[in-house]
Amino acid sequence: MNAAIESSQIEPTRIEPLVDALIRLSDRAGKTPVLVTPRSIGLRPMFFEAIVAEVIRRTGRPVRIDWYRPSVGLAERFAEPVARRFARRLNRSLATIGDARIEITDLIGRPAGPDRELVIGYCRDGADLPTWSSPVRLFVEVPGLAVSSRGVRDVTTRSAA
Repeated sequence: MNAAIESSQIEPTRIEPLVDALIRLSDRAGKTPVLVTPRSIGLRPMFFEAIVAEVIRRTGRPVRIDWYRPSVGLAERFAEPVARRFARRLNRSLATIGDARIEITDLIGRPAGPDRELVIGYCRDGADLPTWSSPVRLFVEVPGLAVSSRGVRDVTTRSAA
């Protein structure tokens, strides 16, 4: 049974340290926080919904997520329609939460200050980030471990045949 979890069901205290860091980087440090994930890990809509809901609740400000997707190869070109569909669906659900949106972009926006929309970047590990941004690494890849939808497995040991 595969039940979907609503963003309202996510315990806010679990994301509060992350939201604290995002707000602090944007408002106090004058940097655009950028959520960085390894290429093997994708974030689900409910993660973005929970982050946006908590940021709006705490700041009362609009939120814009800049999804930085540099076009560097053939794989990215084939993945682009899937990414655009994901963004459209996510924008529909973010609109029900408040003044928030996700945009696929070639450049992460600059921080706008505490009285304007809060910009949060999102990209894969290895992307060249602008000087006005600050990476917030969500996951760390461990050499020798492979992550898939079926879990984590050790790829350093080989069975003797």
